[in-house]
Amino acid sequence: MKNFYLLLFTSLFFLHITSCSFDRQVKAWVFNSEFEGKALVIDGDTLPIDQEKMFTSFKLDKGKHKIESSGVLPDSVTINVDGLICSGNTNFAQVPVYYKAGQGSDFNIRLNPAVVGPILVGDSTVIFNKTRYADQATLIDAIQRILPKMSEAADAGRSFQLADQTMRELRMNDNNIIPQSWDFDFDNIPEEINIESTSANATATRTLLLSEPMLRVYALFDEEMSSETIESDAYRDIFQEYVALRFLVF
Repeated sequence: MKNFYLLLFTSLFFLHITSCSFDRQVKAWVFNSEFEGKALVIDGDTLPIDQEKMFTSFKLDKGKHKIESSGVLPDSVTINVDGLICSGNTNFAQVPVYYKAGQGSDFNIRLNPAVVGPILVGDSTVIFNKTRYADQATLIDAIQRILPKMSEAADAGRSFQLADQTMRELRMNDNNIIPQSWDFDFDNIPEEINIESTSANATATRTLLLSEPMLRVYALFDEEMSSETIESDAYRDIFQEYVALRFLVF
C-alpha cells in the first residue's frame, strides 16, 4: 500500500510540474518572408526559417527575450500570450475557412461575403464586398451612416457588432505582438475537422492567419470581393476612422 501511495504522489507531482512548465510557455509565430537571407536568433538560439513556408512557429517561455534578426524584428520582445511577433512592416488579417460535412478534403478558402465594412490594407488599398457596395462612394455612404453609433459605443465602452468578424484586420500590441485569434496559420490548414452534429449538411467555420500580400491575392480571385486603390484622401480618412473604431467596439 505504501508503494501505491508513493507512486500516486510521484505521478501527481510529475503532472503538476509538467502543467506548470506548459503554463510558463507560449506559442509564437514569425512571418518568414521578412527573413529572406537573414537569420533569427532568440536568446542565443538560432531558429531555422523555411522560405517555402509562410510562417515559422515555436515555443517560448513567457517574459522578455533578446532577438537578433539583422533589423527585421525589435532587439527584444516581451511575450505573455500566444501570438505573432511583428516587425511592423507587414499587415495581417484573419479570414474564414469553411468546412462541410462529408467534404472535409475539399475545404474551401474564400473571403467572407458577409463582411459589412472594409479591410484597409496599408494606407492605399481597401478590400470590400462589391456585391453589396457597387463602388467606394456607396461604401463610404454606408460607413458614414454608422460611424456616429460606433463612436457613441466606443465612448460608452460598449461593444457594437456589425457583422461576422471572422474576416478582420489584426493589430499588434505595444510589445510588437499580434495576440492569436486565428485557428490555423497558412501552413497548417487541416483538411478535416471534427464537427459535433448529426446533420448531413453540417458546416463549420474556422479562421486563417494571412499576410497582406496573400490577402490581396484572395481578394483578386474572389468574385464577390474587390481590392482597389483608395480614391481620395477624404475616403482614406473615413476608412481609417472606421477601422480604428472597429478595434474599440468589436
